[in-house]
Amino acid sequence: MQMGHDRIGIWVEGKNSDHLGYVKAHVEAGFRVDPGYILETKSPEGAAEHLAGLSEPPTALVVAKRLDQSVGLMQALRGRGIQPGRDLYLCSYDHSMNNTPNPDGAPSARIERPVERIASEAARVLGARVEGVQTGPTHTLLPSTLVADAP
Repeated sequence: MQMGHDRIGIWVEGKNSDHLGYVKAHVEAGFRVDPGYILETKSPEGAAEHLAGLSEPPTALVVAKRLDQSVGLMQALRGRGIQPGRDLYLCSYDHSMNNTPNPDGAPSARIERPVERIASEAARVLGARVEGVQTGPTHTLLPSTLVADAP
């Protein structure tokens, strides 16, 4: 959204925190959540097939998947004539696609999570539970950073 995209999709593993954050961001920005832009298919080929079949596909896609699936998606998109970076701007978590050689030099983005802070918070909560100080569930929201190439 910060980069001017108004049709953004997400490829997720079901209704998890990534899915919920996607919906929340759309609602807060005043964007309509298009159910056709939420891909819950397991295979890269299925995701590419779904995107290729949309009459008005998203201009950007958040890939909340593992590295092998991110790479597979880029290959499957190219196989259907969809050029990552030109036809569909891709955004991954951490470095899943950004560490992958891209023969086309397609621009992309990544959402960097504060991995060290996540580990530190998990250790703190575990320690508190072991000591009996904290027994109930906790929820901690840590900021992420968008690092993007020019679209």
